[in-house]
Amino acid sequence: MSSAVMSGEGRADFYDMPQLDRAGLSGLFDCAEQAGGEARLVGGVVRNWVAGWAPHLSHPDAHPDIDMAVNLPIDIMAVAAQKAGYSVYETGIAHGTVTIRKGQFTAEVTRLRSDNETDGRHAIIVPVESWEDDARRRDFTINALYLDRNGQLYDPVGGCADLAAGCLRFIGTPETRLAEDHLRLLRAVRFCSEYPVLHMNDETCRALFAGVASLTTLSAERVASEMRRIANGPAADRMIGLLHEMGVDRVLFGTPFAAVVHGWPHQKLLKDGLLSGLVGPVAALGLQCEPGRRAELATRLKLSRADSRMLAGLDKELRPDAADRLCCDAWQQQAFWLQETAGPRYLDACVMSGTTVDLERLRQIVFFKPPSCPISGTDVEMAYHTTGIRTGQVLAALTRYWVESGFTARRDELLNLDISDDTNTDIIHRSR
Repeated sequence: MSSAVMSGEGRADFYDMPQLDRAGLSGLFDCAEQAGGEARLVGGVVRNWVAGWAPHLSHPDAHPDIDMAVNLPIDIMAVAAQKAGYSVYETGIAHGTVTIRKGQFTAEVTRLRSDNETDGRHAIIVPVESWEDDARRRDFTINALYLDRNGQLYDPVGGCADLAAGCLRFIGTPETRLAEDHLRLLRAVRFCSEYPVLHMNDETCRALFAGVASLTTLSAERVASEMRRIANGPAADRMIGLLHEMGVDRVLFGTPFAAVVHGWPHQKLLKDGLLSGLVGPVAALGLQCEPGRRAELATRLKLSRADSRMLAGLDKELRPDAADRLCCDAWQQQAFWLQETAGPRYLDACVMSGTTVDLERLRQIVFFKPPSCPISGTDVEMAYHTTGIRTGQVLAALTRYWVESGFTARRDELLNLDISDDTNTDIIHRSR
């Protein structure tokens, strides 16, 4: 099975892979041939086809990532694609890579190359003519499988045997490959999270443990991308535990994963990507840290404003009364105030009380759609003759009353409540 060239017999036609655009792919094969060269699929789409794995798609209607290698100068391939009606984008031209699109079809096309004089983040790119040389510069054996348009499979470095054994193995020595690109450490963990059947041998594990300090040289964006996918994988529980064991949490985030250390009750939900699927991968990562240390993730990973705001919300102290409400039948009232952080905060409440997570309750909280308060600031101004800050104070007080009523208080009832004159805006519960 590890021979250099193998037939695709016995496997389904690779053109029939889910969400694969047959016309778009076939047209690119044509472009390469018409330009005097050859194109082959490579990487994840071939690996998944050989192993029978479903691609990890962000959406059911999304298309799988298509990587293609060509034994042509990339500018010649680009011109041929443009003549055939494709759009070409120079997304990685310095590395001999372009992105080619037509309709919903997208492929990343790269000239055969060798990566020389690497420094752990960047490499000097040298074009090559040999498919074997191109294979040897890749990261893992299972990612160095090539497939031509006729379904002929090429396996220069023994990727098929490793797939059959469920072994994630670096091409060459692990230390050398990690020194070339430090991100490969997180990529190895991510592959094992996305594909639980994979394991790493002792040599690979030792190299990963030894290379953790190098992660500080990577860009925050590259680290964030891998961490999201690790948290999203079916084996996220085991791989988050491995990251802690390796010390990646301390090196990258300056704090240990407290959830792993203390065995918090929501940890079991990491399995099968359940936690990430419910609260999102960023919240799932934030929940690994102690409250008070979560907002640092946003800074260290340069996350979006929305993610930063959400993690800042998870960093705030959860009052005992709020935690109690999330764990009882009045959870909707507390969820109204917590908004997007309500689901993760329920998990914090379970940690505070030492109770088991109620998965159905978590789902209800996550998918809770808060009703709209029946009054507005304009209503308050007209009914109570307020202006400015006072309008906001009265509206806040009436909103609290409405929430405490279980969202049942009607508009006319709210606008006929007495409001005290002090700044606490406590409602006097009687009609005006």
